[in-house]
Amino acid sequence: MAAALGFVSVASRGCPLTRRRHFGQGAAASLSRAAAVAVPAQMLGGLALLGAARQAGARVCLRCVAEAPSRQRRRRRRQPSAVTEQTGLVSDQLSLNTCDCELILDTVLEMDLLTPEESLVLCDAARVTAERSGWGAQSHDNHATKDVKIRNLISSAAIAIFEKKVAEPMMEAITEHYQIPRKLLRVEDAFIVRYAIDSQTSLGYHRDGSLVSAIVTLSNPKDFVGGGTAFRDGSLYKPEQGSGIVFAGQRLHCGCEITKGARYILTIFFQCGSLSCRAEAVQRDKEDDKERRDSEGGPGVWGGIADMLGLTM
Repeated sequence: MAAALGFVSVASRGCPLTRRRHFGQGAAASLSRAAAVAVPAQMLGGLALLGAARQAGARVCLRCVAEAPSRQRRRRRRQPSAVTEQTGLVSDQLSLNTCDCELILDTVLEMDLLTPEESLVLCDAARVTAERSGWGAQSHDNHATKDVKIRNLISSAAIAIFEKKVAEPMMEAITEHYQIPRKLLRVEDAFIVRYAIDSQTSLGYHRDGSLVSAIVTLSNPKDFVGGGTAFRDGSLYKPEQGSGIVFAGQRLHCGCEITKGARYILTIFFQCGSLSCRAEAVQRDKEDDKERRDSEGGPGVWGGIADMLGLTM
């Protein structure tokens, strides 16, 4: 049993293998001459001697093993092969250059982020900044809005609120729910938009220049009538003050018209390297359009032309 478990029996009458007698004197004097002690093989120094004992089918005493010179082994540092390095590099590149577009396009997150007071700090900072530089001083080329860039706000407190209370929590949520690598995720653009009766009241259907977008309501809902963010599937989101939504930037969406007052929202575009779901979003919209036309009795003349041209109606 002891041999099966890797133990060595040490007899006090002398070492059967080396014929040396140690017991009865010195450190081993307390052992009786007929005693046998089980010693774990892993604790013995003379591994070579142990091997010889096992090969000969004999027992070896503890003293002989302890006094046997230990065998020195040279440890070599294993160098990763070129194939291993290349495989690891390819694996990293795949994880950074791919994403689950189906998951991203299907997911809309609703988040509570700011207090009413923090929302008003951002609103006031945007209004004061706009008084100096105007709304839309750095507008987008397509689907322009009346907005002020977060980076241009004159209030450092407002910028800090954005970074700590909005950007960071959102990036954590995007990493978790959209399965996007955190180390490349960044805020591409962020701005506060103003919709008002005396100015821009809505924004038509469009795709953002981002992988993931977010919209946070800054105004008190009592300050305006209408508004909200609508998607082509008919869903409509109207977050409360300080709350927002996170969604795929390539999903077609629009800013619904307000009919009274003024509505302020914070819009953020997130990018992750060169990742994009635009092709998947466009293809999905084409399939949805075709399915809708078929259910309505066929594509018709203009629908047929759009199909031939590869356009989305």
